[in-house]
Amino acid sequence: MTITIPLERLQKALAYDPHTGVVTWKEDRGGRPAGSIAGSLKPTGYRHVRVDGRMFQEHRVAWALHYGEWPSANIDHVNGNPSDNRIENLRCVMQAENNKNARRRKDNTSGVTGVLWYKASKKWGAKIHRDGSYVFLGLFESMEDAITARKQAEAKLGYHANHGRAA
Repeated sequence: MTITIPLERLQKALAYDPHTGVVTWKEDRGGRPAGSIAGSLKPTGYRHVRVDGRMFQEHRVAWALHYGEWPSANIDHVNGNPSDNRIENLRCVMQAENNKNARRRKDNTSGVTGVLWYKASKKWGAKIHRDGSYVFLGLFESMEDAITARKQAEAKLGYHANHGRAA
């Protein structure tokens, strides 16, 4: 991951409050006084900030300002809120780990990630993603049994407790 601005420049331009997650300007910026909130909210829900003509994801800026170094991997928002940049809500993880804290897909019809109804067998099935492919966990008479199998697999594979939360 290429960083296009020295950390020292970032530290000179911006301040970060780890308790609120707010990034502010340390210097006057084109009509915006020092102390004003930097960046803006994008339609994706993520905040971005422009420094010296370059756009940065604000959660990466928050990490860099708090820890004094740019993150070495992805930044995951633990609670799933992409605009909540409090340091307690950010963790630096590889993509595979980040995927273990994903929201439930919008096209999910069972209400539980990895649990689905199989019409042909008239049973509930469970599956989970591991090492780049899906692992079938079995067919079950009840939805509750399929959910139990899925939750046990999540615990065994180190999925985050928030994985599968509502979108």
